[in-house]
Amino acid sequence: MHILADAADRIPVRANGFAVSMSLARGGLGAGWSAGVFPFSDDELGAMSLGLADLQPHYDAVAARIGVAGERDDLDPFFPSSPSMMPPLEIDTNAEVVFER
Repeated sequence: MHILADAADRIPVRANGFAVSMSLARGGLGAGWSAGVFPFSDDELGAMSLGLADLQPHYDAVAARIGVAGERDDLDPFFPSSPSMMPPLEIDTNAEVVFER
């Protein structure tokens, strides 16, 4: 909860109809959710009469603009990588402890 601490008091936001989450922590909300970015699947997009192929060029443009790091691995069939994907980041000490367990 430290990433959300004091943000609402220091940056008051009036938002009707949705919940606001913001952070003043170093790294912002990415400090809590690891800044994961994943494309929607064909199943998820089907409800809107879209498919991954329709949005892939746009996902690729966003990845090129914001910089997305990752590994091309056995999850590619589920989360297709982008040609703009950067090499994976080094594991931090927290993730290393979780990984070793």
